[in-house]
Amino acid sequence: ARRRAALEGTPARAGLLRAGQVVVGAVLAALAVVVPLQLVEPRSLTGAVDWWGQEAGYGALQMVPRLFGTPLLPVTSTLVAVAGWLVALGAGAWLAARPGRRPGVVQLAAAMTGVVALTAPSLSVQSGLWLLPLLALSSRPWWEHLLWASVETVHFLATWLHIAFASDPGRGLPPETYGLLIVLRAAAWAWILWRVAEEPGADPA
Repeated sequence: ARRRAALEGTPARAGLLRAGQVVVGAVLAALAVVVPLQLVEPRSLTGAVDWWGQEAGYGALQMVPRLFGTPLLPVTSTLVAVAGWLVALGAGAWLAARPGRRPGVVQLAAAMTGVVALTAPSLSVQSGLWLLPLLALSSRPWWEHLLWASVETVHFLATWLHIAFASDPGRGLPPETYGLLIVLRAAAWAWILWRVAEEPGADPA
């Protein structure tokens, strides 16, 4: 009986160990980026202090309420972003530890990136670069890449047209229209990242 109980507990312990390895690997990867950046440009990370008082920026779902006349408080925007990071870490650990289908690194990164992106206080046009490595390492068909890239192009143009609206409303893009395009872009991000996350990863446990 003891031997059987020990055998039954082995998959659970292996799952927890794998989840711990994923979290530790993510922390080490972050340090590998942050530490050299801090050494080369010490002021590059000081913006994190000011981040707590900033309003939602271009491209983020959090900006949509402001475009429709009901802006979020800066502290609310920040708390949503922090909650998104925590949920992303928890989701990554759960996906790595669950029995059965075991996701690979690309699938985990896609799922976690989706949560962070959709709750971020800012998602500029350059943020689309985050997805390029994931798409390159995935096996998604070319037409899915093209569809996502088309939405990114529309959002890029819409952002500059919305900025122009402040100086020339007759030629710029009104806030409500820009807000709808932000929602469209968020849907495209969620869709393409979900497609990547649902791909077969590592061999089942």
